[in-house]
Amino acid sequence: MPTVHITVDQMDHSSSRGQAGDHSHIMDRPEAKGGQNKGPMGGQTLLMGLGAVS
Repeated sequence: MPTVHITVDQMDHSSSRGQAGDHSHIMDRPEAKGGQNKGPMGGQTLLMGLGAVS
């Protein structure tokens, strides 16, 4: 089985960038929660991933 490498880097006070191979995904909080709304929240991203494998 091939090895999968995933990284998550903090971009600023509220957003993070996840990297999986050649693909990246930005996660953030909405402005109402102190973020900049650059992308979905981390929990939303987790649920999308779970939905993709079910």
